[in-house]
Amino acid sequence: MDFVRASQGRLLEGERPFRFVLVNAYYLQEEAARGRLDLVDETLAACAAIGVAVVRAWAFNDDPNKADTGIQRERLRYSAVGLAGLDRVIERARAHGLRLILPLCNHWNAYGGARQWLAWNGVAGAREGDTRFFTDARLRDHYAQHVGTIVRRHNPLTGLLYCDDPTVLAWELMNEPRGRGLPVDGPGSLAAWVAFAAATVKEAAPRQLVSVGDEGEEASFDEYDERFWRRVGGAHLFAPDNGGSFTRYLACPDVDLASCHFYPQKYGIVAGAEAEAGCAWIEEHQRIAACAGKPLVVGELGHAAADRARVYGSWLRTAGRARVAGIGPWLFAYRSRPAAWDEFTFYADDPIAGLLGRAARKISRENSVSRATMSAAR
Repeated sequence: MDFVRASQGRLLEGERPFRFVLVNAYYLQEEAARGRLDLVDETLAACAAIGVAVVRAWAFNDDPNKADTGIQRERLRYSAVGLAGLDRVIERARAHGLRLILPLCNHWNAYGGARQWLAWNGVAGAREGDTRFFTDARLRDHYAQHVGTIVRRHNPLTGLLYCDDPTVLAWELMNEPRGRGLPVDGPGSLAAWVAFAAATVKEAAPRQLVSVGDEGEEASFDEYDERFWRRVGGAHLFAPDNGGSFTRYLACPDVDLASCHFYPQKYGIVAGAEAEAGCAWIEEHQRIAACAGKPLVVGELGHAAADRARVYGSWLRTAGRARVAGIGPWLFAYRSRPAAWDEFTFYADDPIAGLLGRAARKISRENSVSRATMSAAR
């Protein structure tokens, strides 16, 4: 397994094209820390059997109520059990021939989130998704030290520092950062924090990829089809008060991968327009990312309706035609994990897994053809 690099809007493993289907299994570190390696292996073995190449899973567990599995117990004090769980996830993914995308912290309250980080640093009145995470000097210092602890950790199971292990395809700066109320540019903006955070991670892990982990929101309709998004109910995704901008993040030299997510129900897309809206979201973000010379990973997709297999199929086909670097839905589960825990749950015997398998096989064939063409050209 070689390191994957970004070059001119594509991912390359050595000189070979690398495109992929991914799944989200955020819970792997927690299960590993609990000693449920059977569940970790079941999940990863099922992923490999389906044909997906990448698993996206949390590299954080900052909830102080989960000290038995947590990675951080409190500011700059770490749980040995929690860290050992992450060691095991990386080692088992490597054993199954899979790569990982690992977000470093969470915007939302789940597993601690920005609110917990602010509380650790004595910031009063912390709330979910608190944007002071991006502007307070104490939080920047905490983030930089956290990156050093996690990204440069020695894994006793592999004998490698995390940053020297090609099993880790990419680090995400945060899961779904949002900048509501922040300026779009300049000091105090989310874009300024992205530049700081990306440089911090890239310095710690120069051979691995860096992604923001954002949902793809914008500050304006520039480069997007305004009429379409007003028609389908997504105009609010392109508003200045979002405080963030997909296109501005791509201008950061230390951001290797473009990122976006899409949840039509959560984003207020009108009923019946979910499939076409998702296709437009993928196509437009891919076009903008390609113009910036950055590969796009659609890291989360979710549609909670009876026709989700049809909708997911349309999104996967669109991503294939657009030559998106990677795409995958939320949330893949082991057999005994209750579906009631997450409305987007699917399993290895679900039609969704079949769609992913077919998409993965098609990408594998295309990668092989591209490799042969590149070899012949040399």
